[in-house]
Amino acid sequence: VKDSSIKWGFPFEAVESSKTVKLSDHEAANLRATAERAASFLESGADILEALKGVNRHLIIESYGLKHNSIGDDEGTNKWVVDEDSLNQASTKDDGAKQVEIADLPTKKDLAKRAKLVLQKSLAVLEGGGSNSKPHSQAASAAVAKENPTHGYTVVDQSNRCFILLAEMIRGICRGSLGKAGNQVKLLSSLAFEEAQALKDMYSAQATEAGQQRTAELSSIIKQIQLARQSMKVSAIPAKNLLRVMIGLETVQPKSPTDPIFPSQAYLDRHQKTTVAQPKKEVVRKDEGTLGEKALSRCFKKAYDKSPNGLPKSFALNNEEDDSMQLTMTEGFMLGVFCTLGVPLSHDVKSIDDSAEDGITWDKLRSMLLNSATQVHQESKEKLEILKAKLDSQTNESAKVDISKKVLWTSWEEAMNEEAVRKVESMDTEGFTKKSIMFVEKVRKFAFPTVQTQTKTAHKYENGLGPKVVQWFGKELAQVAGKAGIVDGNGSPIGAATEDLLRSNPELANDAKVGAYLDKKNARLVISQAALLSRLNILWAKMDASVRKDRLADAIARSRKLGDVWEKKPSWWQDTGDANVRDSITLLEALKERGLVDVLAAEVNFGEGDEIKAIKDYGLTKQTIQLRANQLVRELHAIEEKAEIMRMLEERRSKAGHKKNSYDKGLMNCHMSAASKPDSTKKSGGLQTELSSFFKTTKSGPKKSSMLLSVSDENSKPSSAGKRKESPVVSSSEDNSPAEKKPKKLAPLFVAPGKRSESPGSVSEKRMETVVNEDGVIELVAVRK
Repeated sequence: VKDSSIKWGFPFEAVESSKTVKLSDHEAANLRATAERAASFLESGADILEALKGVNRHLIIESYGLKHNSIGDDEGTNKWVVDEDSLNQASTKDDGAKQVEIADLPTKKDLAKRAKLVLQKSLAVLEGGGSNSKPHSQAASAAVAKENPTHGYTVVDQSNRCFILLAEMIRGICRGSLGKAGNQVKLLSSLAFEEAQALKDMYSAQATEAGQQRTAELSSIIKQIQLARQSMKVSAIPAKNLLRVMIGLETVQPKSPTDPIFPSQAYLDRHQKTTVAQPKKEVVRKDEGTLGEKALSRCFKKAYDKSPNGLPKSFALNNEEDDSMQLTMTEGFMLGVFCTLGVPLSHDVKSIDDSAEDGITWDKLRSMLLNSATQVHQESKEKLEILKAKLDSQTNESAKVDISKKVLWTSWEEAMNEEAVRKVESMDTEGFTKKSIMFVEKVRKFAFPTVQTQTKTAHKYENGLGPKVVQWFGKELAQVAGKAGIVDGNGSPIGAATEDLLRSNPELANDAKVGAYLDKKNARLVISQAALLSRLNILWAKMDASVRKDRLADAIARSRKLGDVWEKKPSWWQDTGDANVRDSITLLEALKERGLVDVLAAEVNFGEGDEIKAIKDYGLTKQTIQLRANQLVRELHAIEEKAEIMRMLEERRSKAGHKKNSYDKGLMNCHMSAASKPDSTKKSGGLQTELSSFFKTTKSGPKKSSMLLSVSDENSKPSSAGKRKESPVVSSSEDNSPAEKKPKKLAPLFVAPGKRSESPGSVSEKRMETVVNEDGVIELVAVRK
């Protein structure tokens, strides 16, 4: 039985009488481009095809002549490519030839599914008494659908091979379940929209009437797909009905009587208004701050949570709080100031009370601490008044209990804040400096007892800051402590806090109240933020404008190579080019000048325009800025560390070269001096003349006379085995003596220092011994037997 409702598509609908026409250049190019997109879809959409069985994968492969091609020698690595022969098999025949198009039948699985569906429908009709069991409304809708199958919508032309990929994408959306495979359906709808847009761009480039007609059809199809995508968020059945009509499938009756068969813009607008009007639970969001600010907020809140009925706890001196440091309100405010501007770590100046290199001073930090404590004290007083008024007007007993606890805690908090203001006012700059150094060192050792720098993922530590900046912070802090005289007997910096003082004076523990509990996790966040600002201050002071540009470009490249991700990056921020470098310099400059407390208020110019406005108006937040600054400062520190090592090596090389030049110059002078003196031994010649230079005395010792030693041939004895015989040497003092020319007479052996020369005739038997003279030189001397 021929079922005309089945759309088999290419190549299954080919008949014997069909004529194959050679494609034009435009059509061949369009088919080729669509085939490339189909190959890309099969390659990247494998997960979608696995989850959504409605896409006829085999049809796409046969329609566009796709095949698997192995990459390299790895047989398991395949890629979908276009086979030119298979793609052009229906377009290379003669126009007048009548040939039967070779068409493969559908797969066995598809035929079995179709047969099963036909049998189920037939059995349902027979069980219902041979009549249609559908309700009257559905039967009427079916009748209307037969009369007007398109319902006024533009239908995808599946007879055109370029539209088969789009049709199969829409088919997969219609047969997919939003409940089980909702993500795949949404992704496939996005791909179908992109495919329709690609087809429109492809046909709009053709200046023909057919091309313009296709462009108009595809413009309508794009609007329909977009409408279906929007309506899927409201109801899936109307959206899928629209897509079903586009590929020639029957519509489905909506489950809700209020839902239309097809979506419309008016329906979507009405639903959106209804959704907005519905009461929604408001999400309470805290003001976003830096990581250090959030950490300190948790520390102060922990003190409130631990307070019994609103009474702050006294310091525990029996190690009950080993997991946390107990801080006073003053110490909590100090950490807040260090998280805002950093710590003055410049030790290239004469006094630790001033810092010309990094731009911040201890006196400036003290003034900021005083202002911060005063402001918090005023806020706590106002908060206390509001809570008291709320307690008086409250009638609910359980609510009164909670408010009473807050009132009691706030009253203590106000008193502790007032005490903090008095303590800061009583401290001079020197006392504040020493207390700050000891306190920061205490927190640093508590947060980072050890630092790991050799792991592959070390750059991700401390929210992208890495461990090396924190390690540098500890070394610089130790040098500042040494300059201030805050070191122990081993030269290590002394770390101390209020709880250490109270352990030494336990009688004062009851009077001191805990204002915050600092655990190790929050301590790491606080110290990392302080290290970030401190390192940025010194790095920025060492670089001029040209060096900053080059260093930032290098730092951005290194960060990208490590795979850093800037979370919540603004959409307008450019990732490459000079704009990225310029905006990064502007961001770090504002952070260095304002600190993290006031960086959002800095007025800058980002991007290509000339408009200057506050950083917060660009959509940036403190935490977003801090995360990016962590990555850039980490790489700037690595670049500066490498440059510093190269400078040290160059200095050592320069010093070593200077010493070598001096040494070479001395040797040259010595050689020239020796060459200028006459050599009296050249007259006698021979090898033995060079031995005399070995036994000459040094300049340090007194001049000694030489004695000519000689042995007669008759008295001489052969030397022992292994000893080298010496050749006879003629003394220069007796070159003119005729007796020396006789071989049987005396022959001089060598000249030895220390004794006067004897006449040739008085030579007696002697033996030679080696001794070390007073100048440390080995000599041969003649000893009488």
